Amino acid sequence: MSSSFDFTVALWVADEAGAWTIESTLGALVGNKHAFFGAIFLDDINHILSYTYGGAMHQWLRDNETGNWNAQLTVKGHFGPVTDLDWDQHNLSLATTSAD
Repeated sequence: MSSSFDFTVALWVADEAGAWTIESTLGALVGNKHAFFGAIFLDDINHILSYTYGGAMHQWLRDNETGNWNAQLTVKGHFGPVTDLDWDQHNLSLATTSAD
């Protein structure tokens, strides 16, 4: 596995001849306003956490039946001070805003 400044995480696999190719690419795949500074396997090779310079975290979990990678919720937050907050109309989620 490798992480990149192009905001992707690549999963590599070796073929029978020993040549390495990319099996899966995870991440935004558009633009490059962020960069992954690292990525780790969590519980096993089916659960990945990556992180950016600013501390944002992204994680994926592989579906064992389909082999597809699914993005998972992670802890997220603002880099700057919170400027306003309010509950949603059903009082289930607290929404915040920031100048960042």
